Amino acid sequence: MALISKEIREKANLISKKVRYLELTIDPDFSEEFVNALFIPNRNINRFPTVKAY
Repeated sequence: MALISKEIREKANLISKKVRYLELTIDPDFSEEFVNALFIPNRNINRFPTVKAY
């Protein structure tokens, strides 16, 4: 869409200016949260009480 629409290109440009880099590896909890989230619904089933009921 950005190739054919100036309006969409302008929106994409605005979005790109808002994007910020966030280094997740420095967050001590990120690795654990990431690994737990690889399991569906989550390795920590207590965080999902409606799923736990099944």
